[in-house]
Amino acid sequence: SKDSAVELKELLLRLPSNYKRFLTEEVSTAKQLAETGSYPKDKRLSSNYINQVLSVLSMFSAWAISHAKVSLTANPFNGLKIKGADTKHEVAPFSEEDLRTIFSSKPWQKTRHTPKHYWIPLISLFTGARVNEIAQLDVADIKQQDSFYYFDFTEEGEGKSLKTKSSRRQVPVHPYLISKGFLGYVNSQQGEGKIKLFSDIEKAEGANYGDGISSWFSSFKAKLGLPSGSKTFHSFRRTFITYAINELKISVHNVKEIVGHIDNDVTTGEYREKSSINDLAEILFKFKLEEKLPEIPKYNR
Repeated sequence: SKDSAVELKELLLRLPSNYKRFLTEEVSTAKQLAETGSYPKDKRLSSNYINQVLSVLSMFSAWAISHAKVSLTANPFNGLKIKGADTKHEVAPFSEEDLRTIFSSKPWQKTRHTPKHYWIPLISLFTGARVNEIAQLDVADIKQQDSFYYFDFTEEGEGKSLKTKSSRRQVPVHPYLISKGFLGYVNSQQGEGKIKLFSDIEKAEGANYGDGISSWFSSFKAKLGLPSGSKTFHSFRRTFITYAINELKISVHNVKEIVGHIDNDVTTGEYREKSSINDLAEILFKFKLEEKLPEIPKYNR
């Protein structure tokens, strides 16, 4: 019910970070901990983490309602996310150690791969794209101009959406992705007559294509022992941006072009010409993030 959903949100707002370590025989549940303890705001679960939990529950509820698994007619988790949560400042980039831990694990280090789990994190790391932008791609969104292949991030297509107008953009496919068999995967999807690039994603009614990937990665990351809250799927995007600006010294304007950020600078945002695919490829191909990764087997379905 809506009341139960609101009660759960209020409980989460009172819980401390890493709350499980506070549990004892006397205080053995999260509810008891929230009712008995008083914790400073900076020691509680982050708003970003709470919004992730609510998003997963909303997605599950939407699926249950659309499949007539419950008697509810309205999603009780709709509208419960914390408003004005400044999540982009809470999300941290992955360290090299984090990246090696992530990509040394099963989704990549096995003989047969799951397309959505193998490709979407890698694409985010090598383009800085948002999870939903990648998850909702159609096969037709992988295009070629001259000798370069690129992602055409657009809201055109069933159930697709973009965060802002500046999110509409074209980003070259990095050579590392090609070396791992990305174009072969695209061709196989096209050969099978698939519309969606990641046809193994099931989109629940009222949810985004990327919601399931965010949920999966959150659980997967927890099993690896990586921090909750500050490091999420969005950290792949933060890693790309941090690497571009701090290590490669790429101009902020070009980084914004590639990742789809709004450029509010009057000079660069309004008067500078949009970079061509060739220009963007020259910039993007400077990225050597693969040097921070373990050896990853080529994609094999």
